[in-house]
Amino acid sequence: MGGGGGKGGGCQDVGYAYFADFAYVFALDIDELLEFWVGPDKTWTGSISASGSYFSAQTGKTAAMYGSDTGPSTVYFYKNQTSPNPYLSSWTGYNIAYKQTAMLVFPQAFIGDNVSSLPIYKIKARKVNYFTQYPNYTYNGDVNPAFIVLDLLLNEAGLPGDAIDFDSFLYAAEILATEDLGLSFKMTRANTITDWLEKIMQHIDGVLFYSPLTGKFKLKLLRGDYDPSSLYILDDNNVNDVQISQTTWKDIFSTYTLSYVSQEDGKEKSLTFVNNAAYQILGRDKNKSIGFPMFSRETVLRKFAGRLVTKLSTPLKTVKLKISFLDLPFVEIGDPVLFKLTNAGIDSKVYRIIKMSGDTELDAYIELEMIEDIFYLNKKVDQVTTGSSYYGSSLSFELPNPPDKVKIIDAKPEMSKTSAVIVLANKPTEDVLISGTKIEMNSGNTSYSDIYIYCTLVEDLPITEELDRNFSFLVTDTYGQISEIYPSNTNIDNLKKVMMVDEEMIAFQGIEHVTGDTYRILGILRNINNTGNVAHDAGAECWISFTEARKLKLTYTEANTDTYKVSYVNFKNASPTTNVTYTYQNNVQTPYAPQLSVPDNHDNSGNILYWRPTVQLSGANYRSPENIVGGEDENKDIGVYEIWKGNTLIDTVASEQTTVYSYDLSSQGGVTTNIKIRKVLNGHYSDFAQVNNNYIAALLQ
Repeated sequence: MGGGGGKGGGCQDVGYAYFADFAYVFALDIDELLEFWVGPDKTWTGSISASGSYFSAQTGKTAAMYGSDTGPSTVYFYKNQTSPNPYLSSWTGYNIAYKQTAMLVFPQAFIGDNVSSLPIYKIKARKVNYFTQYPNYTYNGDVNPAFIVLDLLLNEAGLPGDAIDFDSFLYAAEILATEDLGLSFKMTRANTITDWLEKIMQHIDGVLFYSPLTGKFKLKLLRGDYDPSSLYILDDNNVNDVQISQTTWKDIFSTYTLSYVSQEDGKEKSLTFVNNAAYQILGRDKNKSIGFPMFSRETVLRKFAGRLVTKLSTPLKTVKLKISFLDLPFVEIGDPVLFKLTNAGIDSKVYRIIKMSGDTELDAYIELEMIEDIFYLNKKVDQVTTGSSYYGSSLSFELPNPPDKVKIIDAKPEMSKTSAVIVLANKPTEDVLISGTKIEMNSGNTSYSDIYIYCTLVEDLPITEELDRNFSFLVTDTYGQISEIYPSNTNIDNLKKVMMVDEEMIAFQGIEHVTGDTYRILGILRNINNTGNVAHDAGAECWISFTEARKLKLTYTEANTDTYKVSYVNFKNASPTTNVTYTYQNNVQTPYAPQLSVPDNHDNSGNILYWRPTVQLSGANYRSPENIVGGEDENKDIGVYEIWKGNTLIDTVASEQTTVYSYDLSSQGGVTTNIKIRKVLNGHYSDFAQVNNNYIAALLQ
């Protein structure tokens, strides 16, 4: 490609095709070469295993325009050479052989048009010759993880066979094969054996440990294959120095994006999973991305993801304690135990032992570290599909349907100065991500609100004490969206969770599954929106939120009667709307009366009426206007002041954010004892502030 030319003829250089002699070492040892890739393109597929074999493949890319169209090159495959490699020896002048390595040699291979460096190459290879005597050694293109661990321990770390508990590995291999949980390695750099073992344990939910009881290395899978009633019990009678810690909801995530490396094309792909309970409590999407490069199939990642998402998005308790070695016979790392501590108010729950330490020759006690077991908690993972409680699902962002249930109620904060409503819309059964609701009003203005879980009362809910940690009631989960939430002793957590029963707002501390679609709500505080602690009939509508009561999103009304168009929204789309017409009930508290005032710099003609607004605070009592600027606490002061002479309304003054108001009454004969003034707010009237002789005398000074 190229040459010289002159005026009126010849040719012109448009680029160069480059060739090179080089070699790549890919691994210490492989048994079979399956694929060869140049950057993102697979250019050869086959099967060669003998050292010295070769294949023909495209090894460089030609230019799109005026390219050289250079074809395939010959590539040689070598492994575990014991005699000098003919190409490396001829290129260097030295007899070179690489034992225990697998490499590709490229003699005069095309590397591309107009390039300045070698391309990025990758291969797909297989090791097959270690445990072929076992029927479940490989399946569906993957290797059974139990045999990968055996390979690393025996053939890479060099452990003797009598240091391995083979029965534990074979038992784990049977379970992993039944689960179709196989692994493939995407190796982009050299890792230590310890690194690989740790990654494998993360992928399979297993523990590898040295057992002092047997003197051998054991592999154990963490699964729910146990009967809680048959577990060894740790309680006040046999444990000491107990330390309990727990992650909080703010430390966890609701949405997880998990990536894997596709067996089909070697490319990284991902799926997104949501823990419904965590999403509801956080009230927003909080995403974390985690890579699992040893998974090569989407089906495997899906089966694994439910268990992982439950574990990572639940605030689990961790316990450290001491126990006599004699009181803990035959219990090992990874084993579940039943833990109960009556003095600390901890009910019986299953914990997993994750660490054991101690020297029984020097100390009669060993230290345990345990964590709540997710199989016992049995949290519901969104989205659950038929066949497995721990089966995750990728999310859909399409929102085809409008809300099924919408209810609008008055917002009634104490001493509210504005008209606002709470718009309740149900979370549906569709497997879609919904971040909230969008509300459009007749004016065209929009606001956004929370999403609620719709359910109904199973039985009548009578009047109870307003504050009661022991009251509870049953609800029916209409749309299959309720998740179990375990009670917390932290008051901050308790008050985050609120729900509406009819129009009464109730704070609750937990949700327990009873049977089928029935759940028990564990209440804590009633009537927190001042509607009254009233009785509710069976079948009454309930709306569960996981937002603090003071942070519930309000929609401010723009007309006494308005049509609200409600739609689901997420980060990408909005659904069709459900229209609800609602008349605001004007349940605003009566405003405080203004206070007549004589400022220091007043006009002593006796014609100017002065007054101060009495400050109104949401959720607070009356405060004197003498020491606070009117309206400054809420940064607004709406409504009007009416000025009357006797029984006749003579004028109105709009409310403003100011300390002192004034009004000239010269045309009415000045300030006389028949002048009075009152505040009007949202159709509610304050008492009159009446002018008297003492006030007139103060004005004339």
